[in-house]
Amino acid sequence: MISLPGDIQQGATWDGRTGFDPHLESSMDFEEHRRIAFDALQLLSGDLGGVPDNAAGAKLKALKEAYEGGDADDVLYISKGIHQPRSNPHMQLQLKRGKGTWYTYHLNVTMAEDLIDGLAEDYFHWVGVQFTAEATSVYGNQQASWPLVATMDVKGRHNRRRQSIAPKNVQARIEAIARAEQEERERQEKIENARLAEQARALTRNTISARLQALNYTIQGDKMRSLNKLVDGQSIKVKTLRSKELTVKWERGNVQTVTA
Repeated sequence: MISLPGDIQQGATWDGRTGFDPHLESSMDFEEHRRIAFDALQLLSGDLGGVPDNAAGAKLKALKEAYEGGDADDVLYISKGIHQPRSNPHMQLQLKRGKGTWYTYHLNVTMAEDLIDGLAEDYFHWVGVQFTAEATSVYGNQQASWPLVATMDVKGRHNRRRQSIAPKNVQARIEAIARAEQEERERQEKIENARLAEQARALTRNTISARLQALNYTIQGDKMRSLNKLVDGQSIKVKTLRSKELTVKWERGNVQTVTA
């Protein structure tokens, strides 16, 4: 009986790493795959009219029976997570009925049409849209699907890296984006403040340099370093036109001589 999400288990061939780690191709954890698969089982409700009366159709009917109240030993496994996300997205399921009869299915998935509030359009939820089963008989390969017709996410529809997201992660993603945007604003603000501060220092250096030149004072050594020291309120040594050494500071908008 597949009546609860917990009745869907991680298959032995799941090719993620361990436990609930992300699947290698889809980068979504097992819990999200299980949610998608369980929600998709609702597609099997009602009459499966039109499903072929063959071995493949019987597999789909077995899945419907397990979902709607079959044997207590029924277990549905996800043996492979969503793969081929750019061209033919689907996951592989395996149903174990009773004590050991196994059936394999594909669950075709597509991008949900509804936009996710608070996130850009390239974020979306996967949704299951169609179960398919195959079988080999004396009549050749057989295939059955339900629903008979479904909107498929075909190759080229979304030529970009998928940004699928679990509903439980939406708020965390919104908050992470907001933090990143705030950090970027703060970074840009620091850059702008630093630019304005350096611009102000440059203007002050030019003013000091002009004043020293008017007084016929000459800075000895690294001129830029000495001008910056004056801007910062420190004193420096200068020489007069007659090579007399003075100690000066920049105070109250003028060059002031510092007396011993």
